[in-house]
Amino acid sequence: MRILGVFNKSMKENLRDWKILILTLTFAPAFVFLMYSFYGNAATTYKVMVYNQDRQVLLENGAILNAGNDLIVDLRQFSSPEGEKLLAVALTDDIDDAKRLVRNKEADMLLVVPGDFSEVIEQYQHGEKSKRADMQFFGTTTNPKYIMAATFTYGAASQYAARAAQTPIPINLVEEFLEKSKALSDFDYMVPGLIVLSIIMILFTAAASIIKEIDRGTIIRLRLSKLSTFEFLSGISMVQVIITVLAMALTLVSALALGYKPAGSMVDVLFIGVLASLSVMAISLIVSSFLGTIFDLMTIGCFPFFILMFFSGGMFPLPQISLFTMGGHVFNITDILPTSHVVSALNKIMNFDLRLTDVSFEILAILILTVIYFAVGVWLFQRRHMNTAG
Repeated sequence: MRILGVFNKSMKENLRDWKILILTLTFAPAFVFLMYSFYGNAATTYKVMVYNQDRQVLLENGAILNAGNDLIVDLRQFSSPEGEKLLAVALTDDIDDAKRLVRNKEADMLLVVPGDFSEVIEQYQHGEKSKRADMQFFGTTTNPKYIMAATFTYGAASQYAARAAQTPIPINLVEEFLEKSKALSDFDYMVPGLIVLSIIMILFTAAASIIKEIDRGTIIRLRLSKLSTFEFLSGISMVQVIITVLAMALTLVSALALGYKPAGSMVDVLFIGVLASLSVMAISLIVSSFLGTIFDLMTIGCFPFFILMFFSGGMFPLPQISLFTMGGHVFNITDILPTSHVVSALNKIMNFDLRLTDVSFEILAILILTVIYFAVGVWLFQRRHMNTAG
């Protein structure tokens, strides 16, 4: 009977803390739907840009050989054993713009069909095998989809060339990466994400600084002292920036001690980190507007922390679901989190020796999202705590 009494008491307490109970029950099922929206049950399609320089050739029988166009047809028909298209082929007349799309991961690779492709095929058909066509592949090592796109594209090109030339493969693969890069290990790829993790951790210190004032009731005295919301949040934000710099420094020193060698400027890294701390501060303001105690922060607050950590792309890359295009850049569903842009910017700077000018889109996105989140957070905090405090 005493066990039953404890059971009843515990059940009532869990029902009383309904916010924690609902989040506990629904968080994992919600992730099932989110992961399905990312991965689904269909084969992944890889976007391949094609810059076709091939010149058609007039054959002896009067027919015209246009190997470049024929290859494009084969690429578009390249399918999985289940019949699902694997390559989404887009033609381009501007190779520089195509390279920009590949750098921004709006395309997975660029294929440049050489101008003598048809000529080489025609020569092989007549037994002349002294020359091969150089197929150029452009990609980025930061895009995990590039390797699969390149593999499928080369497979389709090899099959077409061998079939058209009626002989073993008459093409060479010439691969070029569009960013400067040192030799990178799996650990090197993870360091920028770990730096971002150290920044995300201030979600707790920032929110705790706010919630303590609410929990203790001192927010009322602060309000009576004519302290404005701007002054209150500015003071807290300055402290969080200092904490961010220290957390980043400790994380980076730990990585350096284990052999990590950053390629880019640490001043640029620090600048991005400070911007990131303000964005996380804005999110922590929204979180703290709905919480009243430190206990709430340590329980319910873990859920937004996990979302930031999981969906920012720092731990492992996620498939992209496009929402819209802004300034020539595709805005994906995970890009509503400022930390996803922080991961991208730090990876480009720390591992690929890029400068702030090369991550201007990420910086602009962080600034815009920070302003939006701060505006929402200030409105919520003012409405729920400051206006009612006096």
